[in-house]
Amino acid sequence: MKRRLTLSILGIVAATLVIAGFGTLLFARVGARNAAEQELKSQADSTADLVEVGQSRAARISNNLQSFFCGNPDLSGLNAAQQAAFRKAKNEVCSTPDQQSVTDAQSRVCTELMNRFAAAYGNQVSERRKAFCANPNTATLDAFQSAYCASTVSPADGRNKARLDSAKRVLCNRRSTSPPASNNIEETLSKEEIVLVEIQPDGTLAQGRLPSDLDLTLVDPTRLRNDETVSGSTGGNVFAAAPVGAPTPPNENVRAILIERPANTISDSLQWFLMAAGFTLVLGAVVAAWLSRALTNPLRRATNMTKLIADGDLSSRLPEHPSKEGKPHARRDELDDLAQSINSMADSLERSRGLERQFLLSVSHDLRTPLTSIRGYAEAIADGAAPDPQQAASVIMGESRRLERLVKDLLDLAKLESREFSLQLSPVDIVEVADDSVEGFRREVEAAGLRLDMTAPPAPVLAQADPDRLQQVIANLIENALKHANTAIAVTVADDTLHPRIEVADDGPGFAPEDLPHVFERLYVASHEPKRKETGSGLGLAIVRELVGLMGGHVRAEANPAGGARMVVELRPAPAAPPSRAGPAPLRRAADDDQPMPAT
Repeated sequence: MKRRLTLSILGIVAATLVIAGFGTLLFARVGARNAAEQELKSQADSTADLVEVGQSRAARISNNLQSFFCGNPDLSGLNAAQQAAFRKAKNEVCSTPDQQSVTDAQSRVCTELMNRFAAAYGNQVSERRKAFCANPNTATLDAFQSAYCASTVSPADGRNKARLDSAKRVLCNRRSTSPPASNNIEETLSKEEIVLVEIQPDGTLAQGRLPSDLDLTLVDPTRLRNDETVSGSTGGNVFAAAPVGAPTPPNENVRAILIERPANTISDSLQWFLMAAGFTLVLGAVVAAWLSRALTNPLRRATNMTKLIADGDLSSRLPEHPSKEGKPHARRDELDDLAQSINSMADSLERSRGLERQFLLSVSHDLRTPLTSIRGYAEAIADGAAPDPQQAASVIMGESRRLERLVKDLLDLAKLESREFSLQLSPVDIVEVADDSVEGFRREVEAAGLRLDMTAPPAPVLAQADPDRLQQVIANLIENALKHANTAIAVTVADDTLHPRIEVADDGPGFAPEDLPHVFERLYVASHEPKRKETGSGLGLAIVRELVGLMGGHVRAEANPAGGARMVVELRPAPAAPPSRAGPAPLRRAADDDQPMPAT
């Protein structure tokens, strides 16, 4: 059990750690991913604002340069070399971005290499290339780029493939309307792993390149055109895209800042969790071992003690909890209750063994005494030595009746304790039953020089009982009072709606307080010896307890306020209407075997 208990506690601790730990790590991962998305959204918004401000300033500087160079400044103060340099700078500054883009594209598209492989890209790409090379302008360039950049064909190998791919990257990532500072901005952002992209109305990229694990459906260009910042996650990364500038119409390209970062991992947290879990399991193992020992040791002691008791050692007792000795109000646990229950059981068994031994001694004495008397008188009659044979026969008859009563009471008590005794319960007027019992004992009580009084209400008092057995109960109580009374015995019937009650009191020495719980045990010897010699079997009160219990009532012994002892029998009230006053026949102490005899 100790091993199972330890393993069970460790299993519970481990399961709790797994559920709580991995649940916490899961929530931490989700929280970290959300926090990373919010951080990237904020960073993308800030970067987009900075790009927009930078491009605005670059545009203003470009306009100022153009207003200076593209006017007609006076060059008379410059020499010929200076004037030539000024005119060269003027041509570069004053040429439009569109002209620069068209010229650059023409140098890459209208080449012999592109002419050799143009047909491999498809008829549409080949025809638009011819149109652009024949009439280079922004319209023919845009038409060629839309077809060329959408093609996935790679027609060459080796060095030619590298040259074609390089030309395609330049052409497809260039924005014809980009300000002159756009390339510098892209270079600066790329150092921070930030991408400036431009998305065309048809959903294709006009500038920039998306990370390999992202596509435009995740970036959602529609929301970017509405000036919304987009964020999300893909694989182990999180991303955010913020539009640059004001909301963009659907027919124009939208520019956006795109940032992608790995999601915050929980590897460090997992390591610390595993370390904490290992320490917790070790601590749990120590606590489980201590707790299992603390729980199983008392149980093992209890098991050993019950084995000793089962083997007949009824003097063995479990020790009390040492920390609770001398503390009556200390909180008790289930193990303390178990130890107390086993000790109480041992006390009861030891006491029952003593009572059983006393019972056997008493019964053997009660059997031996009349048998000795019967044998002596029978031998005297047989030898002709009896002076009065008739008197000897009378003694033999009386002693045989005493033996008969003792055997009968023993049989009745055995049946009662084994619950094999049948009763006929019905509504009974206990006043009439008590009156019959009192009258049956009046002559014997008066012969002993005592007074027998009865007090009862004038109306019937109904109870649910067996009339014959109730009469036997009252007779046994009166006979017990007859042993101890000094001057009088009082029988009282009380009409209690909850518990009809019969009381039998005497004015004898009464019972000591320590005797009261044991009065109804068979052959119990009280502190005070009876005043008169016992004529019954000594089992009367034990039979009273069993009979009253079978009838659904209870009996108790208490001190009589006027002195002496009082026996109180409480019965169940009868549920039916009162029966006739016919009642059971009076119980008399008859002199022959044909009349009923109360068990004593």
